[in-house]
Amino acid sequence: MTFDRILAGSYISESGVVIDIAPGKAFIVMGNQEPCGNVGTEELDLAASGILVQRGRNPLVAVIEVLK
Repeated sequence: MTFDRILAGSYISESGVVIDIAPGKAFIVMGNQEPCGNVGTEELDLAASGILVQRGRNPLVAVIEVLK
């Protein structure tokens, strides 16, 4: 994955917050969902290691983990 699409200005950004973790799944609340400006929920797959599995459409650009 490269950042070329983002640098060209054709990437519509969104952000999400993980609200729950279940075996193999992370449930997130996402901002800037379609239609643009809406808030929605999404379920993302987790690998056995607990790392997010890259989605095929609208790939994740960055994942930030906050440890307390």
